[in-house]
Amino acid sequence: MIENHNTLLNDCWNDWWDQNLRFGMMDQLSLPPLLHKHGISPLLLEVNLWKNPYFEYTGHTGVCTG
Repeated sequence: MIENHNTLLNDCWNDWWDQNLRFGMMDQLSLPPLLHKHGISPLLLEVNLWKNPYFEYTGHTGVCTG
């Protein structure tokens, strides 16, 4: 989650996009070193993943509709 846009974040996202274009879409591998390079420390989102006002968890029904 990003609360505001600033030069630091924009520079990091630009570097991240460049990494993905140059080395393939392995964004999960390149993001942590780029966050470190730019001095960005992510914070945990304090939301209960199983019960919250944003989305609802549901189990797999096993029904294929395709």
